[in-house]
Amino acid sequence: VAMLGDSCLKCGLYQGCKSPYMSGHGSANPDIVFIGEAAGAAEDDQGQPFVGPSGKFLKESIQSVGISLDNVRFTNAVRCRPLDNKTPTNTQIKCCAPYLVDELTAHTPKVVVLLGNTPLKSVLGLNGISAYQGTGCIERDGIKYVAAYHPAYVLRQNNSTTQQDWVRSFGDILT
Repeated sequence: VAMLGDSCLKCGLYQGCKSPYMSGHGSANPDIVFIGEAAGAAEDDQGQPFVGPSGKFLKESIQSVGISLDNVRFTNAVRCRPLDNKTPTNTQIKCCAPYLVDELTAHTPKVVVLLGNTPLKSVLGLNGISAYQGTGCIERDGIKYVAAYHPAYVLRQNNSTTQQDWVRSFGDILT
């Protein structure tokens, strides 16, 4: 693994992945970066974030509010797929945090969308995505952060109100 570092060795998730240390994908100079939790099965197979059903739903939702995919980047708070798609542990989140910081520093987005509790915890040190979903922007160091449910959660809810509220939260990106 080319990028394997001390953090990766401490975490150990890379051992069960087809695509360990998965980097982000999309624009090299994005206005917006969407950060998910970790790779799922489709992502691990293809070596790219947000290529499975959640990614398809996310991309359709982004486009539905008038955001071009040409101006966005997709990445994850945790670089490797957790076994059995389990929620990453605090240790795993902390081990990957420096890589996420490096990616955000390299790509300097204007807006960062935190999709779920794991990126909310990793980037802002906050917990409880339900308290932040749809509440507008949190601004820190000149960057706007928007908290939203992870698309997998929205799909599991199979509820049109949840889906509409979720898509509406992307409107905060444009303001």
